[in-house]
Formats: sequence, structure tokens, C-alpha cells
Amino acid sequence: LGGISAKAITDIKAKPIIDLNNQANISDKIFNRVATSLKGIATSLAVVGALNTFKNIEDELAGVQNKLKLVVNDAKELVRVQRQLKTVSVETRASLSSTADLYSNITRSLEKQSISEAKALRITKTIQQSAALSSGSFESKNAAIVQLMQGISSTLQGQELRSVFEQLDYLGLQMQKTFGKTAGELIKMAENGSLSGEKLIDMFDKIGIASERDF
Repeated sequence: LGGISAKAITDIKAKPIIDLNNQANISDKIFNRVATSLKGIATSLAVVGALNTFKNIEDELAGVQNKLKLVVNDAKELVRVQRQLKTVSVETRASLSSTADLYSNITRSLEKQSISEAKALRITKTIQQSAALSSGSFESKNAAIVQLMQGISSTLQGQELRSVFEQLDYLGLQMQKTFGKTAGELIKMAENGSLSGEKLIDMFDKIGIASERDF
């Protein structure tokens, strides 16, 4: 072919193939580096996620202990109560924090009645079960529990009982069955100051049997 040798033609034809191979090798190296970098980033994110999880758990436990220290003085008792509340939270599918908060509120509200630790735990479990069996939102049920705690400390008032009936419908229904009264009759009793803390404590013992069965 004119002045071009056969070897030159072969080299020209082979060059694109060699270039493609080189590009493929470079692409493979880039891909491997990117993959390695992504793995490193994923590992770092996983570590950060794990650290955040541990931090959240640590913060929750610290919050739980701070709540319990308001009603528990002895260190050994604190560990025991925390362990029992963990069991209650698992059995009622509630958070440990909300369970400890409720137990602390119950213990403070019923301080004058000098109830035992075991009874306070039973009431805590009954209320958590009743809340889970009720149809209100999480926020509305918590608001009703606050109203209930205010009533338990002395005498349950009409407005507090209305909140229970509206937001904790399961508990309200069981109250009617326990006292053998309609909702209207119970509200009248509350308005007359007839639903004392002592009566409510006895009521929870009976409702606890029903909530344990229905949960």
C-alpha cells in the first residue's frame, strides 16, 4: 500500500484495541476506588449511627434514673425498681421512659396513702395496659393520665373524669363496670367529691385483672 508497510498497518489497527483495554483498566481502578470509598463512608455512617443510638439509650437511662430518684432514695432499690419497670414497659409495649414517669407520678400522687412499691408497680402496669387498649392518640392519652394523677392524689373531679372517659375509653369503660355506674353517674359522683384516692386505688386492683386478661 504505497510506502506504508504491513507492520505499520497492523500497529494502527491494534492501537484502538490497546487504548480501549487501557481505558477499561482505568475504569476498573476508578470503580474499585469509588467502591472502597463508599464502603468507608458507609462504615463511618454506621459507626456514627451506632454511637447516636448508644447516646440516646444513655440519655434515656439517665432520664429514667433522675425521675426515679425523686421517689427512690436507696441505690439498690433504684436498680431493682428500674429493672421491674423495664419488665413492665416490655410487657405493656410502652417506653421505659414513659413507664418510669408514670410510676414516679403515681408514687408521688399516692404518697399520703403510703402504698407499697409492689402496688405502685401494679397500678403503673394497669394504666399502661389500659392506655394501650384505648383508642385515643398518644398525646391525648398522656394528657388524660396527667388528669387522672391529679385526681388520685386527693379526689377525682368531674372535669378530670371526663378527660379519662374521652381519651382513655377502655379505662373509662372498666370504671363503669367496677363501680356498677354509668358514665353520667360516675361524673356526678366525681363532681360531688365521692371518688377519693382510696377508692381509685381499690378500683385499679379490680381493673388490673380485666386489663391483664384483655391485653
